[in-house]
Amino acid sequence: MFVSYSDQDWSLGFDTRFLSASKYDPAARSAEYYADNTVPHRIYNDLSVRRRIEDTFELGFGVNNLFDVKPPMYPGAYFGGGGRYDTIGRYFHLTGKITL
Repeated sequence: MFVSYSDQDWSLGFDTRFLSASKYDPAARSAEYYADNTVPHRIYNDLSVRRRIEDTFELGFGVNNLFDVKPPMYPGAYFGGGGRYDTIGRYFHLTGKITL
């Protein structure tokens, strides 16, 4: 879900990403195959702010994974193709836009 507010000079955005709970291996043959075959849900929140400095220049700042949510512990989450989960943690970005 993405919510934003903008006026002529400012823009504010808040994004929520929800990854539902699942099974690590849905094809596991029995309950004894894994000690715990479940992967819990995760919710990530991102925040961004943008300011128009002049008609041709904008400057933006953002924080992804605002609350520093860790990925679930399961094989492959941190190494080699975890892909679905944010393994970096909280990170910041700065953007600039020049319109000619």
